[in-house]
Amino acid sequence: MAPLISICIPAYNRADYLEKLLDSIKIQDYKNFNVIITDDSTDDTVMHLVKKYETSFEIKYYKNSPAFGMPQNWNYCIETANGAWIKIMHDDDCFATAGSLAGFAAATATDTSVIFSAYHIRDEKIKTVKSMRLKPQEADRIRQNPFMLFYSNIAGPPSVTMVRKDLNEYYDTRLRWVVDFEYYFRIISKGGFTYIPEALIDITQNDSQITNSCFRNKEVEIPDTLLLYEKYGKKLTGNIAQFRYP
Repeated sequence: MAPLISICIPAYNRADYLEKLLDSIKIQDYKNFNVIITDDSTDDTVMHLVKKYETSFEIKYYKNSPAFGMPQNWNYCIETANGAWIKIMHDDDCFATAGSLAGFAAATATDTSVIFSAYHIRDEKIKTVKSMRLKPQEADRIRQNPFMLFYSNIAGPPSVTMVRKDLNEYYDTRLRWVVDFEYYFRIISKGGFTYIPEALIDITQNDSQITNSCFRNKEVEIPDTLLLYEKYGKKLTGNIAQFRYP
């Protein structure tokens, strides 16, 4: 019998972070889930780590050879999953508490396409923790027009989402910098979203993240932005006033 939730982890080399994530999964109160790991790593460290958890919960491991790269590996992980809901988790993020997955599972009772939660950002360099929550008026504006995320992705990174598998939506593999919120445009437009104001996910900011090579990189940001305009045109800028926050 397929689980309600598939926790999808596209892995790449960071076994130390992945171990923290798997430890946070092991203690979850909610148990109707499985774990899918698709591994782009350059060695077998992740494969050996996974064996440690095989008796703790259902886990399926796939070694990619050759490596897919980001975001192709995200898509492969989603495609391989069999849960009714897809809970993507980047390998350097983790669940904030033992009740986090139960919080996501409870939200599936709503008539929605995607679930977002509040989250913590843990900055490893300056040793700070910041809570990130949508204001009710911000959530309402995103529901009315998902394209406002073009101006500020206040929804958060993929690890704070859970998406219905039957949407059959995947990340656009032509994109790198704007790949997450372009995906949000499509999934929110298909059926809205439910927002959980409790911080259920810990997001780690560290030097190994792919965003470090994209931020302020004109060879990435300019082609990504041009492709967005090619796909969506005036939907991105149709009414500038609505993108202003109170």
